[in-house]
Amino acid sequence: PMAKPLAYLMAVWGIGAAFMVFRLWRSWWRMRGVVRRADILKSGRGLVLMRQAADMLGLRRVPRVAVTDERLSPFVSGLYGRVLV
Repeated sequence: PMAKPLAYLMAVWGIGAAFMVFRLWRSWWRMRGVVRRADILKSGRGLVLMRQAADMLGLRRVPRVAVTDERLSPFVSGLYGRVLV
């Protein structure tokens, strides 16, 4: 008698979990597109400011900075090739 409610509960949980995984994947795919379309700064005031900030923080390397026309909050992307967008 308890098997049917448990089966329904597991089905609802599975659908919810699949939905959340889909939303995570969709967000990742969108951010991936934003990063690919962004332009990496090679010169200019933004790069000078990033170098100063890196020096103040004692970073060994200056983080890569990319700019985009899309309306987004700043974010860092990438595990190995990190970039500040």
